[in-house]
Amino acid sequence: MELPPLPVFYGRNVTNVSEKRIEGNEVVKVIVGSSLGIKPPFISEWQTIVAQGQSPIYIPHSLGEMPIKVDVQVRVVREGSQHIFPGFGAGQRSDEDGDSQYGAVLCSYNESHVRLHVPVSTITTKGGLVSTAGFVGPFDAYYTTADVRVRAWRICDFPPANYSTNIYGVGGPPYSPGGNIPHNLGVTPDLVIVQLKMWDGFVYEADGAVFKDRRMSSSDRACGTVVAYDDMYIRIWGMAKRQGIAGLVGCAYRGWGTPYLADLALLIISAWILPSEDKVLSFSTTIAKNTAHPDTVPLSPSVSIDSHLFIVKVKATEGNNNGFIYHGAGTSLNDGSLTNYGGVIFGYNESEVLLWRPADSNNNGYIWYRGGDLGGGDYPQTSSTAEVTVDILRTVTSIEESCGPGKCVGNWSQIVVVCDCFGTGLTGQYCTTADGPPPSSLQAGAQDNEDPSVHLGSKRNLTIKLMFPMGTSPDIVLSVKASDTREIMAIGSLVLKETGNNIQPLTSSFSYKASTSTNLTGFHVVTSASLSLGDVVNTGHSSLYVDNMVAIETEVYVQSVDNVTDGSLHAVKIQVLIGGIVVWNKDIMYTINTTILVPIKTPEIFTSFPAASDLDRGSMTRMSVDLWMPLANPDIVIEARSHTADDSGSALRVVRLSVTQVGENYQLPAVVERLKIDGAGCYDVIGNASLSLVFPTHFANKEAFVPGPTSLKDLIQFETLLYMGLDSEVGTTYLLDLVIYVDGAIFLSLTSLVVEGQGRAGLILLSAAIGETGSSVVCSSLTVSSNRTESSKLQNEADVFLSVTNYGSTNVSVENISWLVLRFTAVAAPGYTDIGDVHTIEVTSGALSVAYVFNVTGTATFDQKLVYTADIYHFNTGTCLSENQTFELFVNITTERSKTPGPLYVHFPFGDTVFSVNEYKIIHVGENLRPCFQSMQLDGSLDQYFDGSLGNITLEFPVFCNQGLSTDAGDDQMTIRVVARIRNDIRTEGSSLNSFTVVVRSIGLFSDVTSSLGLIVKSMLKYERENDTHVAYAFESRCMASVVVLEDSIPGNTSSCCVMHQFITSNGTSFTVSS
Repeated sequence: MELPPLPVFYGRNVTNVSEKRIEGNEVVKVIVGSSLGIKPPFISEWQTIVAQGQSPIYIPHSLGEMPIKVDVQVRVVREGSQHIFPGFGAGQRSDEDGDSQYGAVLCSYNESHVRLHVPVSTITTKGGLVSTAGFVGPFDAYYTTADVRVRAWRICDFPPANYSTNIYGVGGPPYSPGGNIPHNLGVTPDLVIVQLKMWDGFVYEADGAVFKDRRMSSSDRACGTVVAYDDMYIRIWGMAKRQGIAGLVGCAYRGWGTPYLADLALLIISAWILPSEDKVLSFSTTIAKNTAHPDTVPLSPSVSIDSHLFIVKVKATEGNNNGFIYHGAGTSLNDGSLTNYGGVIFGYNESEVLLWRPADSNNNGYIWYRGGDLGGGDYPQTSSTAEVTVDILRTVTSIEESCGPGKCVGNWSQIVVVCDCFGTGLTGQYCTTADGPPPSSLQAGAQDNEDPSVHLGSKRNLTIKLMFPMGTSPDIVLSVKASDTREIMAIGSLVLKETGNNIQPLTSSFSYKASTSTNLTGFHVVTSASLSLGDVVNTGHSSLYVDNMVAIETEVYVQSVDNVTDGSLHAVKIQVLIGGIVVWNKDIMYTINTTILVPIKTPEIFTSFPAASDLDRGSMTRMSVDLWMPLANPDIVIEARSHTADDSGSALRVVRLSVTQVGENYQLPAVVERLKIDGAGCYDVIGNASLSLVFPTHFANKEAFVPGPTSLKDLIQFETLLYMGLDSEVGTTYLLDLVIYVDGAIFLSLTSLVVEGQGRAGLILLSAAIGETGSSVVCSSLTVSSNRTESSKLQNEADVFLSVTNYGSTNVSVENISWLVLRFTAVAAPGYTDIGDVHTIEVTSGALSVAYVFNVTGTATFDQKLVYTADIYHFNTGTCLSENQTFELFVNITTERSKTPGPLYVHFPFGDTVFSVNEYKIIHVGENLRPCFQSMQLDGSLDQYFDGSLGNITLEFPVFCNQGLSTDAGDDQMTIRVVARIRNDIRTEGSSLNSFTVVVRSIGLFSDVTSSLGLIVKSMLKYERENDTHVAYAFESRCMASVVVLEDSIPGNTSSCCVMHQFITSNGTSFTVSS
């Protein structure tokens, strides 16, 4: 077994350090009794959330790294007093476990956000945010609406952990199920945090209470990792496999909104022994069922819910876990109607802590419980009594910093923290050494103290400081990589800023790598760059810190957010090389915000030529334009076009079009003398009819969102060289157009909501199109994406992206030259609206918002007795299917042109069938069907099998139409791809013909349209002699054999095969059958 890496600790004033050797060569350092306290946390704003609403909910934090601890505070109000209940970790139950009351706010988090899952109904609507069902205490609590906020701490906000380790691959032995991890402290820690990092990068903290100990049905999944600890061990229980289905280390399964499931995790364990002064309260009592005990702990003086950490510890006093402690929960997920359960629930406010224990009437509820599939049955416990301790820990702002004036830098996954002393004038492990001789080897540091959240146009200035040893450091190179595989950030500059007095004069050289998409353009996007300092000589004459140092400044900026997930992390990589060997590296992390900010400045144009001028035959002239362009990421095309010239004539010609100057907000380290030119020709005459200047796609203004007026810093100056041909006519006016195209972005959000009546947000937003534009507006593209709010099953949201150019006369005009009219189509869906309903459509763009009111006044008449056809076809060529293999088929529905049947439903597989569906997707929608196309799955009739496959699927199309826009037959059709399989909850015997049937229904159709694909399913029993005493049979007491035969019933397309399951029976054994 590979041992976890050695933990590394930081800090000062450590009272005792001991070393113990365990498990071969592993050395675990144990720090006892640190004087450093816990610092105040990051605290988000309160926000109101509801059960059965949006889930998950993402709350950003500004730590810029993975937290070491997150505390979710769920606030409710009862009789005028607020009560705080902590969030929970894993979704130990789903709403399919029974129609019973429960509640929780599940918490997981990553480097930028805290993710909250709340109950969202799929079976029962009794899931709330806080519940004490199945428990008895000061009052019965059940809340479906609450305020919530999160508190989060960095690893550097905590004192050095007295024990810490990481374990990869939790989800199997040796640590789960039933893992004992020695911490070797010799005393019980005051605080233990067990974090599990899952496959999606999110972390949740292991719980202590148990609300469900196993799967309850064939389609259920059991999940969660629970922990307890004593003076020697940290004990981990994970969900073991049951009936061939593995348990999950973490999940938010059915009934929690968008789910996640994790069967493997990285385990991070940290434990602290805290000074007694850090505990503002430590109250202990014994709690037992059927026995009176204190359920309210008064706090005097009162404490802060902002800065104090509330922990309830439950200690076993008997049994397999005698002396082990788990942490209480803030809610109940089991009212006693599920499996055995156990825990203590607590809530608090500034003046009291409230306690709940399992109800006396529930014989399956315990104070201290482990059992079922937890830990594979290791260390079971069913205790109705335990010792309960309430600890309240303070956070302190006036404690001595572990790194002094330096910066603490944490590496969460390796549990490593170091002190960065750069800029303090101090050195040493804890930034305690004053100025002295040069270091013995090169030291480096870099950091960005600004908000790590950036968006398109954001720029950051970084200073990298290098401290050199005395003597010569050969061939020093600093490398900065702003982007790697995806071009998100670029380099604006990389320059030598400052050298210390001990450093002999340097000659630096700059090299760069540009994005390949900008190699032929005048403004390169520089994705990586290097600054070579050559041989650096430190004379060592001065003992001042700054005299041994070289400072280098680089600027990076966000130049594209294409194909970036909002909130994702991006690293700017910095390296120092000596003689080509990397001796230091650091990643500066940024959180990418993909929201396109509304420009805060307006472009301006200045020309240096009059409206008309004279030009002699055979003469040339220059015309210059200053474009002050403050937009963050403008796509610019400049065109100079002669109205009268053609490719063979000799009138006014465009000889050259070029950029002559750019402002410093655009200036990059390298500017090429040419830009990409479209339309340039090589002719006998001088010049061209027109020339176009195409700027790079990633051309970016680095101060687009810096407040202040547009200025010369935003300048793009271009110049055109013109030639008047010898054959031009004297006195004739020749026109030249200078056209500037700039693609700007307009974002519109349209949302349909019900105001009055019984409808359920029943307006479908079907389409949006540009109706008309003013003379100054050029529209280059329009994209519409449809969504729905949580309260609606219809597409009642539309996000419209308009790529727009508005460049014309800058004079004030009464004309509507800048107008753009957007036309959208909304349809009141039958069955989702009623006559008398009042709806609004809210149109939002940036800070602008307007609402339009619509009344449902009547019912539309749909076409009747329409004839649709449905065909099923497939391309399967295989001869057999295994138990988990699938077959693919396609359902093609042909509609009647220029007819609207109204609501339409597609059912499959229809009737009593042996088939289920793994997945399906609408892969083709004809052009005639798109204007009112929207589909949804109706969950009410859906069958879900334990293997995850589906049956009895119903697709609803609230308003289905054929607009007759095209005469192509394919534009009248819709195709659904279906991946199906044999259900594994039934037994197939012999050979039988089975049908996969699709039914299309609508009130406008002449009759139901039915199409079936006949398939022969064969179940075979074969045997072979394995040895002289046993025979292996291809049969077992399961639903079906591992492999069955699938045959198309169409003649000429048949095949068969069989692969066998086996069980062993003894030869010669006689059986007596009696009735």
